[in-house]
Amino acid sequence: MYQLSQVQNLSTHLIWQECQLSALTSLYIADMKTLATQCHLRFIADIDILEATVFKTDKQKVDQIITNFAKNACLYTDSPEHIQLKVRVNTKYIFIQIDDSTPGVSETELNKLFERLYRIDESRSWALGGSGLGLSICEGLTHALEGNINLHHGKPEGLCVRLTLPIITTKE
Repeated sequence: MYQLSQVQNLSTHLIWQECQLSALTSLYIADMKTLATQCHLRFIADIDILEATVFKTDKQKVDQIITNFAKNACLYTDSPEHIQLKVRVNTKYIFIQIDDSTPGVSETELNKLFERLYRIDESRSWALGGSGLGLSICEGLTHALEGNINLHHGKPEGLCVRLTLPIITTKE
């Protein structure tokens, strides 16, 4: 709960720094590959970015968001399925997407995932150590970074979590 309350006052606690997207992406690939292996899942990286893309963000906050998405994808995907990291960029935005496979979530559950303390499967969530706050915290962090998060059903199954961050080049 403390961390969630901190998110509400976050705009004054951001540490903006210049980051190279390709370096961040390489770190996320390595981390997700390790997580997937530990959970007996296949990992797929689908990266289409310009090597020279540099932007300003709070790297620690972006890392926290991506780590939460990746852990959720691994914990809530049935083995021997897969998780996938997609990264894209255009002139204004960076798109980081994490897809998992089965079992997925219902439409009703999809609309509740950002609610504080909401859990799809209480017994599984407690067994895996979830608090029901992770996605709510990620949503707050994303808004503080001037971005947004979208959730939708994966194809053919699973969940797709998409983080969109603006390419900010000037920030104090």
